[in-house]
Amino acid sequence: VTVSGEGVPSQLITVTQAAGDTILTVSETNLNIGYAEGSKVWTGVTSNTSWTVESDQPWLTPSPASSEGNKNLIFTANENPDRFSRTTTVKVMALGAETKTITITQAAKQVITLMTATIYVSKEEGSTAEIDIDANVGWRAVSEQDWLTCSPDSGTYDGTVIVTATANPGVNKRSSVVSISGVGVGIKRITVIQREGDPVLVVSADSVFVEKEEGSTAMVNITSNTNWNAVTDQSWLKINPVTNMG
Repeated sequence: VTVSGEGVPSQLITVTQAAGDTILTVSETNLNIGYAEGSKVWTGVTSNTSWTVESDQPWLTPSPASSEGNKNLIFTANENPDRFSRTTTVKVMALGAETKTITITQAAKQVITLMTATIYVSKEEGSTAEIDIDANVGWRAVSEQDWLTCSPDSGTYDGTVIVTATANPGVNKRSSVVSISGVGVGIKRITVIQREGDPVLVVSADSVFVEKEEGSTAMVNITSNTNWNAVTDQSWLKINPVTNMG
């Protein structure tokens, strides 16, 4: 400031203003970030001075790690390999200002895990087996074969599906694939194998008659689920077919 008067030399006065209060604020202090590699989230930093960022978890990278003035602070995450979410706190610090803490929660990786690839049910009607599901998402269970049903056919998070089979009418094992699907996790498959059924052989009659003429015929119906043979002990009688299945 210059002070002057008539006939006298001017005088200079230096006026120094004290520094203003240090400003440091962040726009969001609770953030959520995706589970995938490279997921990002940001918050705004408002300041009138230089500031630094401190993160105590290697899976989260702040950018910039230090700056000054007003700027967006961006966080980039590594993939979360776990089925549970994880949380860390980040500090934004400036000399002369209260430290600001930001809580960042990373989403869990969406997973469906089946405890085994193959299960078995017995041959009888109503035979059951369990499919144990380890999941952190909603899911559906579908059997590709009508003889096998799933209960429940849908659920959320960990659960157990009971598969129930009808009786196996054949003498060979049979199988069905059960598909467990969930949004964002694709389809997991488990094979359900049913044990062999009992062999069956039933003829429609135990006595038939043929006429006296050459080429006279009679018929017997055979019900079976396996291979069978027919044999006569008389040369004058022919059988057709002598072997078959079913």
